[in-house]
Amino acid sequence: SVAWIIERKDVLAAALTLAATHQWLNCERTASRRNTAWLAALYTAALLAKSVAVTLPAVLLVIEWWREGRIGRAARARAGILVAIGAVVTASDLILYRSIETTEFAIAPIERAVNAGAALWHYWHITVWPAGLDVVDAFEGASRKAGWRTAAIGAAGIVAWQFRNRLGRGAFATYAVFAIALSPTLGFIDFGYMRFSLTADRFAYLAILAPAALAGATVASLSASGRSGLASNPRRIATATVALTVLATLTVLCARHAPIYAKPVAAFENATENRPENTELVFNLARALYDAGEYDRAARTFAEGRELSPATRNKFVRHEAEALRQAGRLDEALERYRDAAALDEKDAKAQIGWGLTALARKRPEEALSALTRAATLAPAAAHEVQPFIARAHLALGAPCAAADAYRRAISVTPDKPKLQANLAAILAALGHHGDALEHYQRALALKPGWNVAKRGLKRLEERTTPEVVVNCGTHGHVSPPAAEQLR
Repeated sequence: SVAWIIERKDVLAAALTLAATHQWLNCERTASRRNTAWLAALYTAALLAKSVAVTLPAVLLVIEWWREGRIGRAARARAGILVAIGAVVTASDLILYRSIETTEFAIAPIERAVNAGAALWHYWHITVWPAGLDVVDAFEGASRKAGWRTAAIGAAGIVAWQFRNRLGRGAFATYAVFAIALSPTLGFIDFGYMRFSLTADRFAYLAILAPAALAGATVASLSASGRSGLASNPRRIATATVALTVLATLTVLCARHAPIYAKPVAAFENATENRPENTELVFNLARALYDAGEYDRAARTFAEGRELSPATRNKFVRHEAEALRQAGRLDEALERYRDAAALDEKDAKAQIGWGLTALARKRPEEALSALTRAATLAPAAAHEVQPFIARAHLALGAPCAAADAYRRAISVTPDKPKLQANLAAILAALGHHGDALEHYQRALALKPGWNVAKRGLKRLEERTTPEVVVNCGTHGHVSPPAAEQLR
């Protein structure tokens, strides 16, 4: 179903997995080192696309058993090569993942087993009737209902195995392939998605190939029996009618569901309808609204999220403030930034937002205080704050301090023409024409033909003698008369 294809890596992994499966069948027909090398290469590529392909060797052995009734030595040898490759790639993937994100959930082994069984029940349900699919499922986890569903799933597997001779090996093979393909997502290994839910419909995109193949084979078998010709064979007519009806129904369900994935806002709105208490989903919805330019709605959603959990309140408050600032509601934004800074005094981003909003509200003293704290809290990014500190100093009538702030920014990023031009303008106003000329020339060298720098340079050349030369001294402030002239 295209409704599940929401990431290119899923599509790529599925295509490469199917290609590796086809190559496995080629190896069965013609055993050679070349065919085995192609098999290993395709499997490696599938793993690099997405590590969920790690289950392919086990799936291929099930297919071998389904076709031959046993697993031969050659098949075991080929599968052994794939298992070795899978072990190396998956171990590397897990090490990298753990270095980026440490995720551990205190879930007992028996609870994980129950969750896995209930998840399999869920995936079979959405495969048979894919209606009401969601980006994130409202999966309840271990409960009495989950226990009964786990027991039912286990019983179904036992029945398929016990009656394999009567029903055919296809039923159990389908059951096994479905479970094996989904096994990485059943909660036995902790991953970040488990913060949202233990199941997600898109995880089934490889597993559903097994029941789809069984259904196709059943239809083909039913339509192949009896007399040739569709018009003269009632069984073929009935089979074709049922198959087309099912296909049309699935097409309609897919078409109705696909718009959810059209835009991030729609996807996260769907997710939060199922899990309104999940703070990460609410945050992602608010961020999607913000990125879409719906700042008022984003602010409301951030406000709702900050009431859900005290542990994440600061993150929501700061982002709510940013949304309010973008919406032009500066007084409300200023209040929220103050709240964010009070909740976490070391939050440099809250201090920066506070300072920028205070500047916009023409409160330079408050802005300077917040921006200075931000530069202290995040020294690695202080050069990005210095231009705003310079603006606050200018608003307070301290051009020398503003010039010092621009110099600090330029010392880290000398390739920014705007910084060079702004410093040049301040130096020109202070009467330091030689230094101003140098920085205007640097700005033009970085951005040839830039009109702002050209006009500043022209004004500088026209004023041959400065009206006043200000000596900034050691403190970076000018005396009141000079500051009055510079305004």
